Amino acid sequence: MGAVLGVLSTVTGVISGVLSLVVDILGEFGVLLFIGGFFGLLVAFLWFFFRYLDKKRLTLPTIVFMLFFVIFLGGNILIIAQDARTRDAEPAQIESSAAEAGADIAVV
Repeated sequence: MGAVLGVLSTVTGVISGVLSLVVDILGEFGVLLFIGGFFGLLVAFLWFFFRYLDKKRLTLPTIVFMLFFVIFLGGNILIIAQDARTRDAEPAQIESSAAEAGADIAVV
C-alpha cells in the first residue's frame, strides 16, 4: 500500500507541475484569449441569430457559441489570476525597496 501511495504522490506531483506550467504559459495570453473569445461570441451569436430566423440547423452555431463562451470566460479568469499575482508581488517589492532605503540611510 505504501508503494502505491508513493507512486500516486509522484504522479500527482508531476501532474501538478505540468498544470502550473500550462497556467503560467496561458496567463501570458489571457488578454488575447479574452479578446478572441469576445469577437468569437459576437460572430457566433450573429450566426446563431440568422440561423434562428430560418429555423434551420441550430446545433452547430450553438456549439460554436458555447465554445467561444468558454474561451471568453477562460480569458477572464486568466486576467484575474494575472492581476492577483501582480498584486501579491507588489508588497514584496515595496518591502525590499524600503529595506534597501533603510540600509542606505544606515550606511550614511
